[in-house]
Amino acid sequence: MKITHAIVLDALNHYNAVSLLPKDRSFQFECIQLLTGEPFTADPAVLYLGTFTQVKALRQSFLKEICIICSGKEEQVQAFLQHHSANLILLPENEKLSAVVNQLLSVFHKLKNWSNQVEQAILSGTGYQEMIDLGKYIFGENPIIFVNASYNILGSSVNSTPYNERVNEILSLGYYSKENTDALASMGYQAKGSRLTTPTRIDPPTYMGCPLFVLAFHAGNGIFLGFITIYFVKDFPTDGMFDLFSYFATQIRNYYYAQSVIQDTLIPTPLERFMTDLIEHTYEEESYLIDRARVLKLPLNASYRLGIIQWEDFSLNQANYVMGRLRTSLNFPYFKIILFHQSVLMIFQGDISSLKLIEEVNQFFGEFTNLLQICKGYAGFSTITDSLLKLDISYKQACTAAKFGRQLAPEQDIYFYSQYYIYDMLDTYTEKYNLRDMFVQKLKLLDNPDEGNFSNLELLRYYLLTERSISTTAKLMHMHRNSVIYRLGKIQDLLGVNMDNPDVRLRLLISFKILELMQGHLKSLPPQEVAEEETYSDLTTHE
Repeated sequence: MKITHAIVLDALNHYNAVSLLPKDRSFQFECIQLLTGEPFTADPAVLYLGTFTQVKALRQSFLKEICIICSGKEEQVQAFLQHHSANLILLPENEKLSAVVNQLLSVFHKLKNWSNQVEQAILSGTGYQEMIDLGKYIFGENPIIFVNASYNILGSSVNSTPYNERVNEILSLGYYSKENTDALASMGYQAKGSRLTTPTRIDPPTYMGCPLFVLAFHAGNGIFLGFITIYFVKDFPTDGMFDLFSYFATQIRNYYYAQSVIQDTLIPTPLERFMTDLIEHTYEEESYLIDRARVLKLPLNASYRLGIIQWEDFSLNQANYVMGRLRTSLNFPYFKIILFHQSVLMIFQGDISSLKLIEEVNQFFGEFTNLLQICKGYAGFSTITDSLLKLDISYKQACTAAKFGRQLAPEQDIYFYSQYYIYDMLDTYTEKYNLRDMFVQKLKLLDNPDEGNFSNLELLRYYLLTERSISTTAKLMHMHRNSVIYRLGKIQDLLGVNMDNPDVRLRLLISFKILELMQGHLKSLPPQEVAEEETYSDLTTHE
């Protein structure tokens, strides 16, 4: 390995060294050398040492290319740098260069010996724990933890730590618990996975309460393989430590790739290929699909419901995390989960009602909505279909539920097509006509801003939604029953309609749905306990 200037500065910390290097310049050294005159060639891989007098004697072309540790007075060196370009690390004038040379030689030897051990361990095909053990030689009591895609620890540099309770819990368990992986997800680490493919310093506040570096592993198609991290519970991380961990983590990453331990997971499963065929109509021949279903032991004429989890900003790390949690938690008679494009598909078999589905999900998973909130996702569910070969329709329904649910009720996380199909129908209608040309125009006549808190528009909506219940409408509107009857009479006269006609009532209800679609949000439904008190009424009986 090469020694970065940040590592050199760490080694010279007790010498009160001051970096005068340009912020946009970095150096990596292979060896050190004393200045005994002007070097024959300027080699940036050599760390030179000398006095300020020797630095002033060098040509500008050399000074621009190399890095020099020099001793001298700071005010004189700063004055020199105002007129010359040089890459300097300054030591106090009274420091002996011989002592500094000995210190640097010791550090270079120690680190090169360590890097040789790391590279030799890779060549010999050692285990991951033996690899991680080598990290303790450099990072001491700061735990290094290496996990796989299931968040099980493959290796850790220490078995326990008294400095951080949460890190100690992970070490004692041997894996990241649900609480810890949820904490990772809630702080967006999975979502940022594509930006954490190289060691990244994450400063407090963190989910562990200490600085950490993260290296997320990705295969060629982005499948999450695991990560290596170091928690600085004992020492505060310096730039030199960051460079050392970057080298170490990258070596382990390359070794992990070379093992090819999970290549099979990168190949689509038969179920994933079959779902692609069904949804995208890759194969139209029914006999072929029936044969595939038989091989996969999927009943053709059974009840199925499809769910889809989507994200505003898709991250494969988050999707893989969600799939892993669902696979180990849900326990339906038949449940499968696959990755499909930039979403997660859930396939349920059985005649499961929407309400029952939520109950089952919560029972076997422990708050499905909580997982969605942690990973900033949302879910759409289709209606029940009676044939496996109709799952392409179920997929469209689930996507549509998620689309309109997100548009009209973004504060929620779970959406069912049975609640949003009417908006899907209206959206299709807009391909031929403008929604404003429907019955909505007449409803605007009920907008009565001069009548205080009593909204004729809201009154009519509650009246229709409660099956024309006068008593329930009065309670919902906080009005007297006779006032409701009076206003309903005025509404009929104003609109010029007969609400005894079921077709008229249907058109009015559709008009309210159009208003919701145009306004971009759902209106609340009558409270169930109030709406169920009275389910029928007839306007004409009160006239």
